[in-house]
Amino acid sequence: MYDVIILGSGPAGLTAAIYCGRANKNTLVMGGDTLGGQTAGIATLENYPGLSCSGL
Repeated sequence: MYDVIILGSGPAGLTAAIYCGRANKNTLVMGGDTLGGQTAGIATLENYPGLSCSGL
């Protein structure tokens, strides 16, 4: 049994999961093949809660 089920593992879904975790909610994130959605393929990610990095 989950308190929250989030559909999508892109920026909005992962942000929602962060806030649900902070609120001690039992949370399930359901996403596609790639964690992070389309943001997984970009070179620099800016202004995302709790994360500051560049990749690829």
